[in-house]
Amino acid sequence: MIQPIGMVLVNEEGETHDDVSLIKLIDVNSKRFAVLQDDEGISFAQLTIDNTGHTCFTDITDEEEFKVVERIYRKSPNE
Repeated sequence: MIQPIGMVLVNEEGETHDDVSLIKLIDVNSKRFAVLQDDEGISFAQLTIDNTGHTCFTDITDEEEFKVVERIYRKSPNE
C-alpha cells in the first residue's frame, strides 16, 4: 500500500501552505520531480538543493519538461 507523506510548505515570503501531500517522486533525465496534492488538486515541482544543503521544491519553468513529467505521472499515477 502506498501512503502519501503529509507536509506543510513555506514559500519564499514565509507564508505556509498546509495539508500538502507528497504523492510520489519521478525521475526524468537525472532530475527529480515531486507530485504534490492539496485541496486544489495535483501539481508538480522540481526537487533542488539550495546552497545551504536544504531540499527545496521549485517551479518547473520549462513547459516541455512540465509536459513530460505530467505525462509520466498520468501513465502510472499509483506506482
